Amino acid sequence: YGLYIKDGKLTMAVKQNGQVYQATTTEPLPDKFELEGRFENNGNLILAIDGNEVARGKAPSVFTKSLTGEIRVQRDFTDENSIGTYTGAYANSFDFRGNVQNATLEVKKPEAVSPTVSAAKVGNPKATVITIRVVENQMQFDKKVFSVKASQAVVLNLENPDIMQHNLIIIKPGTTEKVGAAADNLARDPKGAEKNYVPQMPEVLYATKLVNPGESITLEFTAPNQPGEYPFVCTFPGHWRIMKGVMRVEKTSTPLKTR
Repeated sequence: YGLYIKDGKLTMAVKQNGQVYQATTTEPLPDKFELEGRFENNGNLILAIDGNEVARGKAPSVFTKSLTGEIRVQRDFTDENSIGTYTGAYANSFDFRGNVQNATLEVKKPEAVSPTVSAAKVGNPKATVITIRVVENQMQFDKKVFSVKASQAVVLNLENPDIMQHNLIIIKPGTTEKVGAAADNLARDPKGAEKNYVPQMPEVLYATKLVNPGESITLEFTAPNQPGEYPFVCTFPGHWRIMKGVMRVEKTSTPLKTR
């Protein structure tokens, strides 16, 4: 498995039984970008730049045997273990001359994809049910604002049809930058993924786990008793600056008493 740039094109490649399968971009690359490469259960190869899918390929399947060898960053071999094909000045050795930062590799046991659910089983009939869906290939939530009553029971369904993982955390008013900075620090934490990229700090009120592509999750909580605008964001690395919205907590009306 490898990711590399050649002739101005970004390529994700998987080598199985001596055969290389790849996904390669066709459009010019920006000078600086956030990249994600996914190798899915069904053999799909997917490349995304800044949250948008830019290339897709297909291998026969996920790896069926345990992987061996070392992890290589910013260089490749040129023997039978190479991923790319190199000629000319790079025929005998290859070193990437660009700048790679915050690279992470996440390996998961293949699992069947759960069907997306559109609603939760609500134990409290008075609970407000909110469904928020990730917009595919846009790194956005489909709702920018939703409203609840103060101290009200809330059931929030997060659906993720996107190619990337996402979460949703609800935070105290006016703390987006502070929480976002803490999320950036988690991106550099080797155990950040285990923590679902959720900062452990009092500004975070409620949070989902990371939701895999094609899956959904339900978050149940009681809305704050203080009215106000409570931001919600995705804290997967690099997402919080644009993937956000507001939970508007409104004052609960009190019925007039009559004599």
